[in-house]
Amino acid sequence: MMNDPDAERPRSRSQSPLPPAWFEFLLDPSLLSKHLSTESPDPSASQLIVQFLDQATRTMVNEQNQILPPADNKRNRALRHLALQAAAHLRWDLNQLETSLSNHHTNLLLNELLRVARSPTDVKHTEIDLASIPDYTTIALVLYHRWAIRVVVSSSFPVKPVRTFPNNMLGTAQAAGEIAEALLKVLRDQLPDSVCILENCVALQRPLHLPTVQSLGDPEEGVQEGGLLLSTEDITCQVQYDLGTLYFHQHEYQKALKSFTSSYQLIKELSDPIFCKIDVPKLEGYLSACQGLAGIAPSVKPSSLFDEVEQSRKSNYKGLLELLVRDNLTAEVPTSYRHFLEQELEKKTRKEDKLQDTWLKVCCCNAVSNVVQSRPVQPSFTHLVPHLSQDMVHFLIKICKQSVHSTDQRQHARTVDFIGHVLRHMSGSVVLESVLETSKDLLTTQELETIRAQYIPQQTSIPNYTGERPHTNTGSRQQQQCDLEQALMNTLSPKTIQRLVMELHGMATDSAYCVPYHKWEMPRDYVSFLWDHHNSVGSVTHDVVYLILAKALHCASMKDFPTARVLLRHGVEQVRALSFRLGAIVHNELLLLDLTDHASRRDGRKAAQELVQAVKNQLSTRIPEVPVRKELHETMAAFLLNIREFEYLFQSRNTVGVYSNSYLWLAHLIASVSKDLPMLKSFRQPGRELWDFVVSVFVDSHQHKRGSDGKAMGMMQRDSAISPLTRTEFLDFLKNIQDPVCLSLMVSCLAKIINILQDDSNKDVSNDYATLWPQGLGNHKNTHVSDDSVALVLRELLGHALSINPGRPSWLKTQADLSYAAGQYSAALRFYLQAGMVCSDYFTHQVPKGVYDEQVYKRMIKCCKELQCHTHVAVLCQFLKEVDYSTAFKVLQERNSYDAMDDYYDYFWDVDILEYLVNIHTKKGELDKRQAVLQVLGQQELNSNNSEDVLIRAANARKSRFFRILCKMYV
Repeated sequence: MMNDPDAERPRSRSQSPLPPAWFEFLLDPSLLSKHLSTESPDPSASQLIVQFLDQATRTMVNEQNQILPPADNKRNRALRHLALQAAAHLRWDLNQLETSLSNHHTNLLLNELLRVARSPTDVKHTEIDLASIPDYTTIALVLYHRWAIRVVVSSSFPVKPVRTFPNNMLGTAQAAGEIAEALLKVLRDQLPDSVCILENCVALQRPLHLPTVQSLGDPEEGVQEGGLLLSTEDITCQVQYDLGTLYFHQHEYQKALKSFTSSYQLIKELSDPIFCKIDVPKLEGYLSACQGLAGIAPSVKPSSLFDEVEQSRKSNYKGLLELLVRDNLTAEVPTSYRHFLEQELEKKTRKEDKLQDTWLKVCCCNAVSNVVQSRPVQPSFTHLVPHLSQDMVHFLIKICKQSVHSTDQRQHARTVDFIGHVLRHMSGSVVLESVLETSKDLLTTQELETIRAQYIPQQTSIPNYTGERPHTNTGSRQQQQCDLEQALMNTLSPKTIQRLVMELHGMATDSAYCVPYHKWEMPRDYVSFLWDHHNSVGSVTHDVVYLILAKALHCASMKDFPTARVLLRHGVEQVRALSFRLGAIVHNELLLLDLTDHASRRDGRKAAQELVQAVKNQLSTRIPEVPVRKELHETMAAFLLNIREFEYLFQSRNTVGVYSNSYLWLAHLIASVSKDLPMLKSFRQPGRELWDFVVSVFVDSHQHKRGSDGKAMGMMQRDSAISPLTRTEFLDFLKNIQDPVCLSLMVSCLAKIINILQDDSNKDVSNDYATLWPQGLGNHKNTHVSDDSVALVLRELLGHALSINPGRPSWLKTQADLSYAAGQYSAALRFYLQAGMVCSDYFTHQVPKGVYDEQVYKRMIKCCKELQCHTHVAVLCQFLKEVDYSTAFKVLQERNSYDAMDDYYDYFWDVDILEYLVNIHTKKGELDKRQAVLQVLGQQELNSNNSEDVLIRAANARKSRFFRILCKMYV
């Protein structure tokens, strides 16, 4: 007998049972309970509620194409009753309903519950005596008003933007949005009534029955007595939480604290709540916030180590150190927050000396945390180490012991290196043997001996190298050589470097032996110079100087300036009597280190006179055959500009060192113009020379022959003595300048070049000294200058300038104009707002006309228009000297606007625009928006019969508030 092939074929997807349709529940009311009692019913209870309500509220169209409201017939009442039964299956959990239902559907559902619960309709809800009505009516009122205040609170939270709909759905989406807006307005208007009802419920203090599927009864009869009994504590806990969230939203923190405290105490007593659905961590967060705002010690036990640290901070840092040590092992607290604590304590230490010890200990804890987590130690801690006392160093070692996992070898190795780093920099008053004694439990005997050999000063001086090789009794010579090389790579002690090099030379088979130094980068000129003088200096000294230079340059690149300074000073002592030229190289590096250290502080500290004189001596003295790094010239030139040695740079025009170096010549040109500012009002020869130099940097490479380093040759009249800088070198030099006059001058120069290249007055970039520069490219008018490169350099320079002084309006305005010219409208608007904010004390008084002129207002209008914030455009049209009514009226007709539209009506003061708004809202049938405009028109200060002074004050007040609103959005 043949098998039926269809019998063996798997069931197709189309053969699976279809989910029941909504009308099946209408035909068989008992089907709903059976369906919802299954596991993961499809459709779910919330989906069925939506389907039932949508069918019950469907409108009809008669023969005259008139829309009729939903009929109140038996079918629709049955559908609404089925929706109530589905909600009862969810136990009226508002969390679930709000997640899966729109506000419109929830409103329909709860209003139907009020109807079947026979809530009085002829009196206000606040006039109802809750003690005299049935349980089901009371619980219906509580559910509705709980939902009402939750909607009001949630409406203040930011939400995702509404997605764009196709054209055929646009009208439907707009209608839905208008319905939601109207509903929210009704809920806000009745908010006091909702609060009163819920407060009366709390005062009622009696158990209530929650409607169930059985107690809902028949659709025609309404709710019956009975249902699920709710305890007083269950109801009060949930209602107090909802009231607390509203009070918190209204900034009534004392009331919110009282409600949240009551809810928190009750929720701990509830074992199996039915009505209460509270997120306990969220409740604890609210409670902690209210207690912090009220200045009360937190009563909620912190749920994480971060919360404990924050609680300790609010309790005057009580127990903070123990918490930070715990975090060294768990790494729960963010590094940025630990750094914030350190900065906060440092500021408080300036006012309260008693916190200095805590600040130092927090710094130590953070440094150890960085070490165990493989992060670099902050340079600020390295600067702090020489000032640590004996007790503080002992505390640091103790923290290391408590923070290192005994089984983590890498952590242990990093900690040993860190301790060596501390010992190398600590004060001479600290007894090293005492510190090492404290470290016994952390370091092995071999590690202790190594540190003693490196950092404890020996009683005898290091003997001179005699050429004899040390005798070795144990171990292979190759292994010992590898160990010495490894030690040499790790150490930063000058004396240890010298001793290890001597031992390595003694072990080498060749007198010219040299340890592989390729681990560190050395300038090419230095490498060739050192090898050329290898034999004349001596191989040991040569290797020591090479290593010291390499390690010092590495430390300087890591901003470890104290270590680099110790190494270089030792290098100067080593070669002073052996080679004058080699000594000059090390001396130059020491000068560069001091200049870099001074520039990195940015604390406004005046440069030491010795440093200024050393720079001038270096410029006036030129040693033949001694290579000088370009970084030294660059840093010296920027240093003299930053300390405003303009007259010295101006007088050094014919100095050989200045004349032959691009950086020094550029500094001379900047100083020549800056020394006469701000008195200099017109174009002069110094400005011409600086202009030609800057323009030559941006001439495209195909216009001129370039050298191997990328520098353009033959572009200046003085090309026999100097070649211009590359664009990268030019930008790097400008980023070393910190003086505001010099920065403004260079910003102005670059902005003027951009304006000439763009040749578009609508995109002109503002600058401080526009009259100093010519109206054309001068000697380069027949060449091609890259405007993209100029814009890039100007943008980078402005970023550097604003990092030094973020509150300079002219720089912010230039940055805004540059973004506007590039079509970056959001960034442009942000910088325009920042420029006005910093010069008006956050718009508490009028912005000077030099910052906000007609052109700026027009550009702000353009930015908002491009961002499709049409209401913003209409408001800004009032700011012009002559109100731009045509633009304002046009944008107010736009249907798609990415701003809050009618929320900004309060910032209009022009009566003509307000009357136009009344007209268009009347035509569209938008009565709520029309009413909002009429309320604004009815304000007394906008009466046209008022005096001019009153009208101006009203306009200025609205301007200030509108700008502050924009700042919250864009800044």
